[in-house]
Amino acid sequence: IPLSNRDVMEHSIQDMIADLGAAKTVSSDVPDIEPMSHSHVVHDDGQGRPRVVINPEVLAVSYQLQGPTELVEIFALEQELVQPGDPVYITYIDEDGQAHHVYQSSTSSQSTFADEELDAIVLQILNLFPTFGQRMIDSHLLHLRQHVPRSCVQASY
Repeated sequence: IPLSNRDVMEHSIQDMIADLGAAKTVSSDVPDIEPMSHSHVVHDDGQGRPRVVINPEVLAVSYQLQGPTELVEIFALEQELVQPGDPVYITYIDEDGQAHHVYQSSTSSQSTFADEELDAIVLQILNLFPTFGQRMIDSHLLHLRQHVPRSCVQASY
C-alpha cells in the first residue's frame, strides 16, 4: 500500500471511530410520549429516608416476569398483589388456658436415607454425570426433591 493511501486510510478510520462515538449518544428518533414513571418518592414525617412507592401496575407485570430476586415478591405482598404464605406458627389455647405454638415448615423435611442408600444414589448420579462435584450432586439431589445435608453428600462422595 502506498504511503499516501495508507495515511488516508488511517485518518479515515480515526474519523469513523470518532463519528461512531458521537453518534451513539445522539438519537434522531424523538420519543412519542414521556417515559412512564415506575415509582415515586413519598416524604412522610421528615425522619429517615423517604419511602419509594412502586406503581402497582408495573409491579404486577414485574411479578409475572420475576427473575432470581425475591424483591418482587416482597413488594408484591406489600401492595397486596399476592396472598401471604402460611403462618410460621399457629397459637392454640388448650382447656387450661395455656397457649401452645404449633410450628409449620414451608420446606420439606430432610431425607432419611441410610448411608448405603445415599452411597448408591450418589454412585448412580456419578455414573450419569461423571464430572459432577459435591455441589452439583447436592443440587441434583435437590432437583430430585431430596433434601440431604451437604455433610452427608460429602461423606458419600
